[in-house]
Parts: sequence; structure tokens; C-alpha cells
Amino acid sequence: MVTDLKSQYGADYEALSSFVEYGTAPVADNFKSVSLEPGGLVISFDPYQVGPYAAGPQEVHIPAKDVQPMLAITLSPDAFSLVLGPGD
Repeated sequence: MVTDLKSQYGADYEALSSFVEYGTAPVADNFKSVSLEPGGLVISFDPYQVGPYAAGPQEVHIPAKDVQPMLAITLSPDAFSLVLGPGD
């Protein structure tokens, strides 16, 4: 997740790293906007949470193939295919 934000910010990441570290700390309030979408999980962050207001809200996309190992249960391939897009 931090790697995705780092690539979004590019050369500006070093100046913004404290926003990212604080906004992605393992605290429930940091992950209150999570959605399961075709192709994976999307975590949305409010302005100021992982960057300055001027950067606006940020999103991190986690591919479906990387979501399954994070789940407490194992979904059958048929059930998980409901969120996969074509070719995933």
C-alpha cells in the first residue's frame, strides 16, 4: 500500500512520507473507506490523511489475487470469480 502511494507521489514522496506513515498506520480509523470492486480491493483516503489537501483524496488498489491471502476464510474459486474482471 505504501509502495502504491509512493509511486503516485513520485519525487514528492520524501517530503510527504510523514503523511503516508501516519495515515496508513494500523489503526481502524485509517481504513474506514474500503470497498471490494471487480479486480480487487480499493482503500480510499481522505484529503490530509496521506498527503496535503492539494493532493486531494487518494486511493490504493490491491489486486484480487493479493486480497485472498488477507481474508480470514478461503473463498472457493467460483465465489471469488464474482469480483474478478475479465482476464484476472
